[in-house]
Parts: sequence; structure tokens; C-alpha cells
Amino acid sequence: PQQQEAVLHDGHLLIVAGPGSGKTSTSVAKATRILRDPARSLVMVTFTKEAAEEMRKRLVASLAEAKLRAPSEERLLVG
Repeated sequence: PQQQEAVLHDGHLLIVAGPGSGKTSTSVAKATRILRDPARSLVMVTFTKEAAEEMRKRLVASLAEAKLRAPSEERLLVG
């Protein structure tokens, strides 16, 4: 329930949880929902480059599954 609440929350959000708890999946689901609106943009921040690369990879896959193109760097920053 908390993950679904995070996905549906509009506004700034910090997700903190232990390893393997679904932070990346929750973040990707929220980002996909946000980026469906072409007027919105998003910044996603992680603690490591590897985590940022994984998040971007999963997000691009999620967007493709939703029949959406990956946004430009003007709309999406992951780092």
C-alpha cells in the first residue's frame, strides 16, 4: 500500500527503504506515470552511478512498454 501511495503521490517525494524492498520499481512506476504528461519533467537522484544507470534502464523499458518514447534530457535527468 505504501508503494502504491508513492506512485500516485503528486509532488516531491523521497523514497527511503532497505535493499530489495522495491524502491527502484516504485520510482520507475511513479516516473512512468509522471512522464505520460508531455508538459511535466522529472529529476531522479540515487547515491551511485550504477544505481542511476539501472534506474534509467528500467525507466526506458517501462516507457517502451507503455508505448512512450524516452524523454529528452530537458524533461528527464537521472543521476
